[in-house]
Amino acid sequence: MLTLSRISKRYDTTVLDGVSLDVAAGDSIAVIGASGCGKSTLLRIVNGLVAPDAGSVHIDGQPMTSDTARKLRRRIGYVVQGGGLFPHLTAAGNVTLAARVFGWPGDKIAKRISELAELVRLTTAQLDRKPDELSGGQNQRVAVMRALMLDPDLLLMDEPLAGLDPMVRASLQRELRELFVRLAKTVVFVTHDLVEADVVADRIALLDSGKIVQQGTLRELVESPATRFVGDFVQAYRVPSVLADR
Repeated sequence: MLTLSRISKRYDTTVLDGVSLDVAAGDSIAVIGASGCGKSTLLRIVNGLVAPDAGSVHIDGQPMTSDTARKLRRRIGYVVQGGGLFPHLTAAGNVTLAARVFGWPGDKIAKRISELAELVRLTTAQLDRKPDELSGGQNQRVAVMRALMLDPDLLLMDEPLAGLDPMVRASLQRELRELFVRLAKTVVFVTHDLVEADVVADRIALLDSGKIVQQGTLRELVESPATRFVGDFVQAYRVPSVLADR
């Protein structure tokens, strides 16, 4: 579903340096690394919002270019950091915005929003409220609904749970994982939390200095680190003790 081939991007410094990645249809991968390692830039390149300096992006075999970006974005759901909800719209207004722009009939919109509300466990009353009238966790559920509204093939999520209360965050991690499996969506999930990456995704891709230094499960990263950085990164999150509890 998603193929990145030797993606490079430089601003004042090199952010991405020859990143290659394949994600099969229905699979989920968590991209993780230290702050400023290029995680969010990678998602913006996948979504066609930023052009790479070198390399290519293919969505289901189709190249992401300036000519194809608008069409391909209709197959991509995108959850930005903080949710990115419009404060002047209700939750329902945020969720249905793209569908209304694309001319969906009212009955189709109503059916879809009902399906999604059930999936993410939001009520009609909550959807009638504006973002500042909802909790952080509820706003994140709204953001997920908006990303899923057009039934995309590929879901991109950029630190969607950052800043939430730890208990709310843990609950949403499990809910998102169940949602990914149930909908069989292809997911690229950016996070800085290694344990969260393990909960929500099938595998993990760890970035360092603009390169993917290792891909695999959490246990593989813990037991067979490819570089010293991988070992140090895992130790910083005290992951071995987490695995020992399983």
